[in-house]
Amino acid sequence: MKKFRIDFKKLLLSKSIFKKIPWFFGRHAFLVILFFVVLSLVLGASLFYNYIIIVEQKDPKINNSFLNFKKDTYQKIIRQWQANEQNSDQSENAEYQDPFLNQ
Repeated sequence: MKKFRIDFKKLLLSKSIFKKIPWFFGRHAFLVILFFVVLSLVLGASLFYNYIIIVEQKDPKINNSFLNFKKDTYQKIIRQWQANEQNSDQSENAEYQDPFLNQ
């Protein structure tokens, strides 16, 4: 049985490295597929751990600062709403000429 050994210096210096890569994958297809399966399992497990397990274990941070109610800002908003309501009431009551009638 032949030992699996690669001389990386010779391989990197070779100009035909790009020609050898597909042949390497073809000769060792099972190992390459096995590597990608294991890699996908590891990445999937790490994503599951980071976004499911750790999130459930962390306690939520509660901010104890109180809300400040600004009355003047609230009054400005109420005045703006009332002005908008008056404008919409005026537009409902307005009578417009029909542009399609022949005069």
